Amino acid sequence: MSVSWGLLALLQFSSSRYLKMYVSVSMWAHRISGVLILLATLVIGLWTLGRSSWKLESGLHQALGLTVICCVGALALGGFIARMLLEKTTWNTVLALRIKMGHKLFGYLVLLVSQIALLTGGMTYAERGNTLS
Repeated sequence: MSVSWGLLALLQFSSSRYLKMYVSVSMWAHRISGVLILLATLVIGLWTLGRSSWKLESGLHQALGLTVICCVGALALGGFIARMLLEKTTWNTVLALRIKMGHKLFGYLVLLVSQIALLTGGMTYAERGNTLS
């Protein structure tokens, strides 16, 4: 999960912000990394829930993780709709630009929540006496 929300999220951020001059490359990088994040979040998140017999433990990490699982699909759908509206309309309509801005702000919010979820997950893992080595 840390790879998808660490490295790929950085690619999401940089492709939409710093690679704007290379529109085709930046959009494909944004799309591919977004799909990979969506798949990784859903597969790993649902797999983890399945391992715990679909019961949530109480804790900040679990609450944030479930929030991210629920929001990542909506974020991808919002990006798809925003891009479709921006490409299909002759002029960038107010609706399309609002959806694009909503996608951007929602993306930053999901990114923030996911980073906190990663941090609390690492802390929970360490508290249980597990090590990465």
